[in-house]
Amino acid sequence: MHSPSIGVLIEDECLSWAARGLLVYLLSRTDDWTLRVEELCKCGDLGRDGIYSLLHELREAGYVTFEHERDEYGRIRDGTYTIYETPGLPDPDVPDTAGQDPADPDSADSAVEFIGWIPEQVRDRALDAVSHLSPEDAQIVIDEWAGRVGCDIVDVPPLDELHTLVEEYMEGHCGLAFAETTRHIRAKQAPEGGYIIPDYDWGTGGD
Repeated sequence: MHSPSIGVLIEDECLSWAARGLLVYLLSRTDDWTLRVEELCKCGDLGRDGIYSLLHELREAGYVTFEHERDEYGRIRDGTYTIYETPGLPDPDVPDTAGQDPADPDSADSAVEFIGWIPEQVRDRALDAVSHLSPEDAQIVIDEWAGRVGCDIVDVPPLDELHTLVEEYMEGHCGLAFAETTRHIRAKQAPEGGYIIPDYDWGTGGD
């Protein structure tokens, strides 16, 4: 027998069947259990991106919240999930793009800078991927992504890599191996024709 609240969430048509299943699984864990995406990946066949997508759906619906923890430099380094049997208010960390003003001077769009080897034609889609982050966080993610692209270590379409990188950064699980170096390179005047743009199929970024 399941609790009445479990019965209610199973009938919540605002959630996909997959999200309902994940939520029931999360609620069945003990109070001292810690949600880790890599462990959830081992429990099924969705993979990392699938799990992040379902967690995002649950956060939008108010069943899950995530509180960021930052290091001494203000970068997201970890965080804590809280799971609810009934939906509350939407998670403030989930973007409400309908109400965003693209001309807002505090938005990521107006503040993020790109290093020269990121082609102009993909920058708008890259900005869409980080639009819900603060300008500071968006710049860190873009620099890390650009560094990985520049070193030619990305084995999926780069815009898909960026979306995964954003999710990992939001969860505090993103290793920042290139962001600082990219920032230093970006801060300097690039020589004319000094960039070799990798020959990528850039992808759609999940569109």
